[in-house]
Amino acid sequence: MLATRRRDIAGIAYGFMASKTLFAALEIRLFSLLADGPRTGADLARATGVAANRLTTLLRALVALGLLIADDEGFRNAPAAQRHLVRDAPGDIGEYYRLQIGRQIYPALNHLDAGIAGAGVAFEQNEAPGEELAVIRHSRGGGQDGLELGGRRPWSGHGLCRA
Repeated sequence: MLATRRRDIAGIAYGFMASKTLFAALEIRLFSLLADGPRTGADLARATGVAANRLTTLLRALVALGLLIADDEGFRNAPAAQRHLVRDAPGDIGEYYRLQIGRQIYPALNHLDAGIAGAGVAFEQNEAPGEELAVIRHSRGGGQDGLELGGRRPWSGHGLCRA
């Protein structure tokens, strides 16, 4: 996507909030709890053990992201969430997002901006003194591009590459 408006840049800057919202919902198995149909916020708070006010914030954010639907019956999964974020569904990819991206990639990228700017170490466990980091693009099957950082490919398309 070519950024042509300020809104496009804002989407990038605030994108981590959407990701963290998704990871939070996956951590408490929210989409799986909604697999059989709508449930109220109070029912979901009891089922997850999350304080009602915190869960309400999460539920509203998921509705805004298009991952949940809110109506008079409560909250339900949006079609893509039902297909891909319900644990053990045929198209389930939620555990990949939760474990690989949420628990490995996000923490690994926590100091990327400071490291690239020379104000710190971008990847403590991967970076030796004097090494430079390179960003490369590679094409996977089906013509999809992935960003690779650092020479490792522990997951499809994203890793860290040394120059």
